[in-house]
Amino acid sequence: MDVKRGVAEASTAFSEFVVTVLNESSLGLYRIQEHVHRKHDILAIDSDVTRSKEDVKEARDIISSLRNLTAFEQCSDYIKRVATVRDLAGAGLLKPAGGRRGYPRK
Repeated sequence: MDVKRGVAEASTAFSEFVVTVLNESSLGLYRIQEHVHRKHDILAIDSDVTRSKEDVKEARDIISSLRNLTAFEQCSDYIKRVATVRDLAGAGLLKPAGGRRGYPRK
């Protein structure tokens, strides 16, 4: 009976060993897969960050190029002229040219 009991204990111990080894390898493969997926996520985030960085650089370049436009300055001058004409007309110092709504006749 001792031999059968010894064989049964050895068999049980070996089975537990095999289960442990297989589970550890599965866990190891799971960790590798998890790492690979995390790397893909990191690469996607890196791509988004790079794209956003390029967008910010482009926006900065566009904004700095706006300083060189004279159209804004010209618009400001026209607005000031219109305000002056409006003030003069409101004060009665400027008379319409006689056309419809103050526009000259053609």
